[in-house]
Amino acid sequence: MPDYEESRARVNELEALRARVVALETEKKELVAKADQESQARVKELELLESKVAALEAENKELKASKAKADAESVEYQELRTQVNDLDPLRARVAAVEAEKKELVAKADQESQARLKELESLESKIVRLEAVNKELKASKAKAVEQVAPQTGFPPRMISHSQHYLGVSFVAFGVLTVLASVIAGIAPLAGLGLASFLIGLLLVYLPSQPSVAPELVEASVISSLTNTERALRELAPETKALYLNVRDRLDVPMVLLPVSDNPSPPSEIGLSDEDRFLLVDSEDPHRSGLLFEAPGSSLLALMEKESGVDFFDLAREDLMDALRSGMVESLEVATDLKGELTESGMKLRIKDGALAGLSRSIARSAPNVSSRLGCPICSAAICAAVKTLKRQMILEEAAHQSGYHVVTLRFFGSPTNETD
Repeated sequence: MPDYEESRARVNELEALRARVVALETEKKELVAKADQESQARVKELELLESKVAALEAENKELKASKAKADAESVEYQELRTQVNDLDPLRARVAAVEAEKKELVAKADQESQARLKELESLESKIVRLEAVNKELKASKAKAVEQVAPQTGFPPRMISHSQHYLGVSFVAFGVLTVLASVIAGIAPLAGLGLASFLIGLLLVYLPSQPSVAPELVEASVISSLTNTERALRELAPETKALYLNVRDRLDVPMVLLPVSDNPSPPSEIGLSDEDRFLLVDSEDPHRSGLLFEAPGSSLLALMEKESGVDFFDLAREDLMDALRSGMVESLEVATDLKGELTESGMKLRIKDGALAGLSRSIARSAPNVSSRLGCPICSAAICAAVKTLKRQMILEEAAHQSGYHVVTLRFFGSPTNETD
């Protein structure tokens, strides 16, 4: 019995266990079913979340693109703002430039009006000077006709050389006075008056001198000293340009430029002896004083006394004809030597009758003698220009002990080739 009870107890226990297993299996099925439902719900939730994530990513991309566009627009806006800020000083600058332009235009108009008035004044001065020059020429011709009976000297007592030398001084004096009137320089007028008086003395006095050379020197040196200072102030570095002689009847002319690097005038009628002031508004280098060469009358006398026309001379005959005319015909020199090259010419003239006056002029007025040349040097230059038919620049007219040394350079040749 005890075994039966025990077995019965075990059976009951097994049945309880079976019931428990059944209950557990049922619970398991319920849990599995519930888990499946939850899993399906989670899957649906995940799919919903994935779709939301995709939508958020797309929206994020759009936001990033919008942000990039906004950043670009912001940079462009800043650049535009900077450019707008830069326009303010530009507007101010434009206004300042326009104001400056108006001032320059007004100033140019004033200068143009002043130039026009100055040119009109110069033209009126030229007209008056031409009238004065014609009156002086008429007075001179009349005086020449009347002087012989008044002096009582036979005509042949005045030598040809003395007569033409006097005419040179008279012409030089008249030109200098006219130049002084144009430039407004009183000392230059003194030189012109002194030269004019000396020329009259040489023309109208007999060949046997009644005036000592020392008196001639004393009457002209002070005026030349003042002229020296005036020329140094007006054109300190310019030198005389002897212009080309185009015809045998042309008078040798000299351009005294108002600036460095002169240019020869072209087609202005150099045979017109009444024109002294040359103004070229387009080229200042062509402007200056245009006058008859100081030695032109001596050259004419030389040609008359020697019977040689330098216009027809060949290049190789120039030195012999010049030596014959100045030493034998005029006797203004005791010897003459020269060297003619492709770039210029150099002359060495030994003093003659006017040695003392030449030395005094060279010592007291070196600019006058070196830039224009004394009448003796100028006559030699005129002869060379007339023969060679080329324009020449007077580089130097030095007066050494007993000699005149003249250095000439053909226009357009380098400066150092004639040294």
